[in-house]
Amino acid sequence: MVAVPRLTPRATTPSSSDAAPADFAQAAIIGDVHGCGVELRELLADLDRARGHIPLVFVGDLFTKGPLPHAVVREILARREAGQAIRLVCGNHDQRMLLAIVQVEAGVDVDHLPRTERLTWHILHKKRVLAEATELLVEANETIEVSSTLPPRRYTVIHGGIEPKLGLARTPDQVKIHLKAEGDEPHWWERYRGDDGLLIVGHKPLLQPLILRSKSLEPIVANVDTGCAYGNMLTAYLPGEDRLMSVPSRQPRGEQYRALRVADATGSTRRGLRERTAGERVGG
Repeated sequence: MVAVPRLTPRATTPSSSDAAPADFAQAAIIGDVHGCGVELRELLADLDRARGHIPLVFVGDLFTKGPLPHAVVREILARREAGQAIRLVCGNHDQRMLLAIVQVEAGVDVDHLPRTERLTWHILHKKRVLAEATELLVEANETIEVSSTLPPRRYTVIHGGIEPKLGLARTPDQVKIHLKAEGDEPHWWERYRGDDGLLIVGHKPLLQPLILRSKSLEPIVANVDTGCAYGNMLTAYLPGEDRLMSVPSRQPRGEQYRALRVADATGSTRRGLRERTAGERVGG
């Protein structure tokens, strides 16, 4: 059995805002990786060539769904060993995966886990990185948000979003992790006016990364979940430069890929699926 690390919060508690060190002002924010280890290596190699070993913040959902969660573990650990600063923000699938590991440690048969977590558990166990993955999941689960208040641009990274009427400080932690519009529901970011600065999120996969801007053209929302696990792409955003970088996914495309939508300039995706579908019909 793999010993589960302590689960009590560290000095940085999940309910507090976690201010990043000064060098995180120039960080790259990495979208939902979901176990896509090859794509993560390719994206980080592109970042290395363009900007060197700058700090990284992962928006959450590290390991489940994709085929190479062990490669994600090893990439993060190797880069930290080499001195690169990395922060992990909690995603809903990080919560689910850590719960699954704890359940197995408590005596639950692995075969009784939900399919996604069961498959990921088996891969991590077979590749002998389950203990290391657990440590990273504990760390992620203890960090709801990472923020930088220094120039050139103030930003906060959370996984899901906020309730704009409540603001960042008053939105409950679980809402920050899980908030997501379904179907034709409006997204939270359509009501956000930038009062809490630039918010960088994942969780809601889109066909193209979203940068929502204020009237002064300053970015106020960035969504960097571009459905890598569904066959689309893996995306990073550099808030200091207001720059996006992406690599194509190597995963097979299916129904979840075809359901991805494009957001318009207001952040709405209600027309995105219909327009994309019509374009695909016209283009063959």
